[in-house]
Amino acid sequence: MNRYTLGAAFVTAWLVLAGAAAELAQAQETSDYARSMAQWRAEREEALKGPDGWLNLAGLYWLDPGVTSFGSAPDNDIVLANLPAPGRLGEFRLEEGDITFRAEPGAGVLSNGE
Repeated sequence: MNRYTLGAAFVTAWLVLAGAAAELAQAQETSDYARSMAQWRAEREEALKGPDGWLNLAGLYWLDPGVTSFGSAPDNDIVLANLPAPGRLGEFRLEEGDITFRAEPGAGVLSNGE
């Protein structure tokens, strides 16, 4: 074997090893990325299903100015049909852009456990 052939063989072997090392590094980065994305998705799903998450949203109702009653009784402004709710839970009051809530006495509505 002449020295040019030997040099070309070494260069070729080096390029093959460098390419393999680069592929291993890229595979590790891809694996780390996939793992971090799976963790993010799991955390996001848990947050969505949490007590304050969007998946617990029972409905989207626009409030008109004034008083809006809600509960499971059909005479409420917002009827919570097919939900285990009292006939009247309370009312929302929209005045000058501010919304207040008043629970119906005895409806069992809690705020922060109270």
